[in-house]
Amino acid sequence: MNSNTLSNLTIDLDRTAHEYAAKFAAGQTSIAKGRKVYLNTLAVCAVRQYLSCGCQLDLDLTQGDSWQVEWQSIMDVADLVIPDVGKIECLVVLPNTTQVMLPLASIDDRIGDIFVQFNEDLNSVELLGFVPRTISTTISVDLSQLQPLDDLLDLIYRTQIHNLREMLAGIFDRGWEPIANLIDGARQPEFALRNALLNIAANYSYDSIRGFTAGKTIELRSKLASFPLLLLIGLSDESDGRVKVKIRLHSGGGVPVLPANIKLTLQAKNGHLLSEVQYPRSMNFIQLQSFRLQPGTEFKIQICLGDDRFTESFIA
Repeated sequence: MNSNTLSNLTIDLDRTAHEYAAKFAAGQTSIAKGRKVYLNTLAVCAVRQYLSCGCQLDLDLTQGDSWQVEWQSIMDVADLVIPDVGKIECLVVLPNTTQVMLPLASIDDRIGDIFVQFNEDLNSVELLGFVPRTISTTISVDLSQLQPLDDLLDLIYRTQIHNLREMLAGIFDRGWEPIANLIDGARQPEFALRNALLNIAANYSYDSIRGFTAGKTIELRSKLASFPLLLLIGLSDESDGRVKVKIRLHSGGGVPVLPANIKLTLQAKNGHLLSEVQYPRSMNFIQLQSFRLQPGTEFKIQICLGDDRFTESFIA
């Protein structure tokens, strides 16, 4: 797609981003290298801010090579790690540039590149577009060939989506485990000590969750505390080809009840609310009404606690 049809997105850079950039730049051996590291750091911060809003991702800057002092000094690196998806390179675009060279260090292990336009004022940048590495197989990219930023969001979404048919076949990934593993493992004291999140409340029977297919441990934070949770999904084939789905949320880590006002919602692919359950008091668990889906139907499950939220996407 020609870049003239793209809608550039302006990202404001806060003081924290500049503090990181200044700290890393000060450790370089030359002014030129320090300036490059400064801009790379700002580019990574800008893309992280965009993905945090666009995908509700909690991205840890320290996981990338760009945050490692030893790599900054010997490589041109501006990577950001997206959990369960891969690394994306945040490429600096200087004024009056029409083509950007890919850093040699990032040629092989990136899912794609996002292009960050800088001007003289470093208080904000523009995100120009995205190119997946399946296309950018050369060492340079012409800015007229950029794809819209939504293509990156779609790539992330498609990579993170869970296939219910695979789950029914016993194929689990990205933190999901068969329910038998959670039950049998949690009953072993040495396992429970290492994996406290896998323990549902001690006062609740493991037999009550045997009818579910898989579980995933998560953690949400309120202003006062963190809450370990166990999200369960139950799946079964229907005679008409549909899949029956049931979703339940338990407290985890041996905590007896869920926090009050935690919300469990079912959403369409576009985020439209289909169903929700929320109680003003603490409960042992909360559960959505079961539903049936035609093959290929996509949906989301979201858990909200105050300002913190967790979202998983699925396809039947």
